[in-house]
Amino acid sequence: MLQEIFYLRLNSSACSAEAWVNGVSVSRVDPVTCLLDGRPVHEFLLPGKNHLALLVSPGPHPSHPMSSETPFPAPPRAYASLHLLRGPRGVLPDDPQVKVLAAIEWRPETGAIVRPPVYLEAEADLPVWLPRWSWLDATPVGLSNELNNIVFRFIGEIVIGMRKGDPSLYIQSAATRFQEVGQAYGLTADETRNNFLAQWAKINQIPGFAIQLPNREAMALRVCADGRLIECLDLQFEPMLRAEKLEADGRVPIRYTTRLAFFGRDIRIVR
Repeated sequence: MLQEIFYLRLNSSACSAEAWVNGVSVSRVDPVTCLLDGRPVHEFLLPGKNHLALLVSPGPHPSHPMSSETPFPAPPRAYASLHLLRGPRGVLPDDPQVKVLAAIEWRPETGAIVRPPVYLEAEADLPVWLPRWSWLDATPVGLSNELNNIVFRFIGEIVIGMRKGDPSLYIQSAATRFQEVGQAYGLTADETRNNFLAQWAKINQIPGFAIQLPNREAMALRVCADGRLIECLDLQFEPMLRAEKLEADGRVPIRYTTRLAFFGRDIRIVR
């Protein structure tokens, strides 16, 4: 079993911010829905040198986070930080055994003019046991109407099966994800797949549960990692593949973050 965890923590106050690891956006916070996010990030790390970026006040459209926006004076207590941590499995991020591998902080003076987006970066050297992930060898693509059409059909076919209670097309398409995410955390592909199926069986017992049909007009794909990864988002930064809100309490019982990669004409869910 994996004994060490590499953990990314993103924090903010009075601003939106995103954390990027090796060219992939992995976390987002904002003043309304979430000010602090923390998660293991093994599946995005590489052996040797890793590039981290903190993006403050990114563009409001998910597909164009680096777009320039109108400058504004920094509000009081505006702040954002990104930390990459390394520690024993099971300990809290603030435990003395946890080491900070990289840190980026943004803390402007109140009233200072901010020209968004603010882009800050750092590097961290990591152990060589981390593997080389398949998405590094994926076929680069760019944003286009054709890409939207392909992804919409791909996600739509998965959703049709899931709405019938059959996740087999997702499981088939996500074989690389199960294998590599499992490898990242010391699990087998079978264990990762079985964890997915156990969760799927559980959420299917919720009254009113259904996977939401994708909306072509609301798509906002995010192309990352020099075009090698495509994150399937909508205009609200929500995953395209997610459950409908429950009528009982308005809750969304499951969201499947979906990052695709092209290998020639083959499309795979890799993260």
